[in-house]
Amino acid sequence: MRLLNKGQSIARLTVGLDFAVNPQDMLRTVLIVLVTLIFAACGGGGGGGDETEPEPQPADPRIARLAAYGTLQSHILGDDGEAGMDVSPASAVPDSGTMNFSGFATLRAETSGAHLVLYGDAVLSVDFATGTADGSMDQFFGTSPEGAIVDYDGVLSMTGRSDEGSLTLDYDGALSHSSHALELEGTMTGDFVGDPVGGIVAADYDAGLNYDGQTTGGTLIVIAEAAD
Repeated sequence: MRLLNKGQSIARLTVGLDFAVNPQDMLRTVLIVLVTLIFAACGGGGGGGDETEPEPQPADPRIARLAAYGTLQSHILGDDGEAGMDVSPASAVPDSGTMNFSGFATLRAETSGAHLVLYGDAVLSVDFATGTADGSMDQFFGTSPEGAIVDYDGVLSMTGRSDEGSLTLDYDGALSHSSHALELEGTMTGDFVGDPVGGIVAADYDAGLNYDGQTTGGTLIVIAEAAD
């Protein structure tokens, strides 16, 4: 399905959507858990004067990544009542040349236990002359079944087509942490945004997921901006 209709503000994507498909809520969930775990690792100060003060903990680089993702999301989708980018009109979409996009992917897996929320980097290259697109999503991190924030190994590939300003992106691959495996295969649909084109948004709200051998539902969203 198309992510948005032509001329419709992408800011509306987050209006009326529940947690399963709202990237802002997904980002907030990972950030809260991550910060909570960091403070827990720091420990609390004791009462005795002879106790040694705990060593300050280095900042988790994943917090900076989440902040960067949030800034990009606000730029593309809009935030706090400010409109984001509109879908690119057909006249703004090039018919030749190549554009590279860089951003992030967010994934929610509706597992039988605690739902998993992951974030990772995403890159996409679009050849407007041939109408082809290819890219990848990797460096994922997010919640685990045990409630921790962990890094996930693996790469998800994207291949697809650009047609009259819209995007169709097939994706597949596997992510893993410890003994857990998450396999994905499906198709995202989306649009170029901005005039001139300044980014892309694509989503699959019925992602095909297999978690530890069990078929489950989920959501996959990619938000990226022009990188050159």
